Amino acid sequence: MRSSLNNPTHTIYYLAHLIIFIIGVVFIQIGGEYDALFDSIGTSLAAAAIAGIFIFLYIKYADDLRVNVQMLVTLGLRQAFDMRGLKKTDEYRSRLNKANKNIDILGYGLKTFLEEHKDDFSAWKERCQVRILLIDPDFPSPQSPLCNQRDIEENKPSGTIKSEVLDFVSKTKLIIGQGSKGSFSIKYFRCIPSITIFRIDDEILWGPYFVDRLSRDTPMFIVKKGGVLYDQLNEQFEKIWENKNFSRDV
Repeated sequence: MRSSLNNPTHTIYYLAHLIIFIIGVVFIQIGGEYDALFDSIGTSLAAAAIAGIFIFLYIKYADDLRVNVQMLVTLGLRQAFDMRGLKKTDEYRSRLNKANKNIDILGYGLKTFLEEHKDDFSAWKERCQVRILLIDPDFPSPQSPLCNQRDIEENKPSGTIKSEVLDFVSKTKLIIGQGSKGSFSIKYFRCIPSITIFRIDDEILWGPYFVDRLSRDTPMFIVKKGGVLYDQLNEQFEKIWENKNFSRDV
């Protein structure tokens, strides 16, 4: 609002209409022989000034809305939710049931994901390329792994995420490999992520990691292929997956 008022063009427009309105009021106040004529002119000027202001505000609002919509289209942002955990299970499941190309996931321990979808992994492997990035439980060192720091940030006992990672690998190691049309792969990432990434074909569901809050209770955003965010998030996953400095085979 302040920037709008500070815009010189807008200021001139408002002042011009204010002056027209004042002139109209002055004409209305003039009496004498041509009282009716002056009233008519004054009323027209005042009405025109008021109408001009309202039309300008409407056009400006519509233009601001257009800019905001264009920004969302450019970014590719389709939906947003206040959390990405169990309450949004259907948002994941409906997309996973239709996936036929790619399922890429980056997360720390993915405990909830394993509990909900373990029985689906084999079916995904037959029709999609499934790639999962879990935190390396020994990065940067076995004595002081990064996952222990995340435990502190989520108010969990030390070693919780490391246990979740090892449990995930233990329960899926027999699935790793090629399928009829797809594959199932797991790597440990060796970097410090600030977001989780969940790519399903031409959409990516992603969200931030916050301190003192469980990851499932943080916001979730959905972006579509063709937008800037989709390309950058996909590129982020690819760089971590392909670069030996940022990930390693399980």
